[in-house]
Amino acid sequence: MTLIGGIDNATGEVLHALFREQEDTEGYFNLLQTIVSSHEIPMAIYHDGHTIFEPPYKENPSLEEQLSGEKKLTQFGRLLDELNITSIRSWSPQARGRIERLRGTFQDRLVS
Repeated sequence: MTLIGGIDNATGEVLHALFREQEDTEGYFNLLQTIVSSHEIPMAIYHDGHTIFEPPYKENPSLEEQLSGEKKLTQFGRLLDELNITSIRSWSPQARGRIERLRGTFQDRLVS
């Protein structure tokens, strides 16, 4: 099982968390739907760069991407774009510290 969760970076409040058999797009859709319906649309989402959030990194963009000036989006990326939510990739474990500490807290309290 994988724990997917969201935390408010300003307040530290856990907005929602859910278990999934694996980390998947549907789980993140469910997470965002619950957060939006119970709180509001967030201004930005800070994430780890998983391919759910953005396509795999390529050093050289395709000719199509170069001509359009836009990079391709994943399904979840398109949802964020439609809701005008900024997608921010964190590049270090320290930058993801708050959510990582939350996962550690949940793991300490749950039986494997």
